Amino acid sequence: MSSNNASQADKLICITVKSFMGMISFLPRPIAYFICESLAVLFHFLDRRHCRIGMINLGIAFPEKSLRWRKTILRKSFRQIGTHVVELSRLHRMTPEQLRERVRHDETYKNYQEAVGRGMGLIFLTGHLGCWELLSTGHSNYGHNLHALVRPLDNPCLDEWHTKARTRFGTGIIEKRNALRQMLPILRNGGEIGILLDQNVQEKDGVYVPLFGKPASTSAGLAAIAMKRKCPVLPAFIMPDIKKGYYRIEMGPIIPFADSGDRKKDLISNTGLCNEALEKAIRKFPEGWLWGHRRFKTQPDGSNPYR
Repeated sequence: MSSNNASQADKLICITVKSFMGMISFLPRPIAYFICESLAVLFHFLDRRHCRIGMINLGIAFPEKSLRWRKTILRKSFRQIGTHVVELSRLHRMTPEQLRERVRHDETYKNYQEAVGRGMGLIFLTGHLGCWELLSTGHSNYGHNLHALVRPLDNPCLDEWHTKARTRFGTGIIEKRNALRQMLPILRNGGEIGILLDQNVQEKDGVYVPLFGKPASTSAGLAAIAMKRKCPVLPAFIMPDIKKGYYRIEMGPIIPFADSGDRKKDLISNTGLCNEALEKAIRKFPEGWLWGHRRFKTQPDGSNPYR
């Protein structure tokens, strides 16, 4: 959607956000982190709705953990959003050299090289974990032909502004409308596609596969495309490095997709393997995930754990 179609309210919100992000981008990192993380923690205390959703999700995912532990993880996950804001604010003016200094591939890069070596293109499975925007921009910045599947922001002004930051290091954008038509040529030409697969979808758009032991309505699109193209699927996540403000990209190994000849059965099985990879990453970095999303809203028996 063009910013020309934005309402006055959208434009005002956009100006406010851009002004705040611009200010944050010029502050020294320690001060910027303190401001944004403090605001995020304050929001955590005020946003009772998403806190309630987050605690329900954490109870589903970590029933063996204490209430105190789950509350701590939830608070840290809000603080992580503040960290993400600081990193986003800098994407608009960072140089490629500065981004390479901050985001690096680790030893799991060998899994990526194996996938590329198959010559079939590849799909990255990822989620809203950590500073996920740095995953696509950081990887593309090393010269890789990556396209990210995105949902446009509701505010067209902000969407246009954010897209400029997403693409300035070489990342291509695939909008969800007519996504398949855009994806197939990319994979045929040996390109790479990044798909976030950690959000609830309506029953007609997905399949039920376990996530943290509970049925989760999950988009079957990633598995369907990979099965059609017979291209490798590689889990990829951005993880914080030892020093604050520095990150490493963890990849793979390649998910061993089933190919029994029974398409429906394989679609469910392979989507389940994707959720297993997501769950493993979330368990490794639980404070990095967006716990406030109603991930288990759609259930096969019609129940809703958030009611």
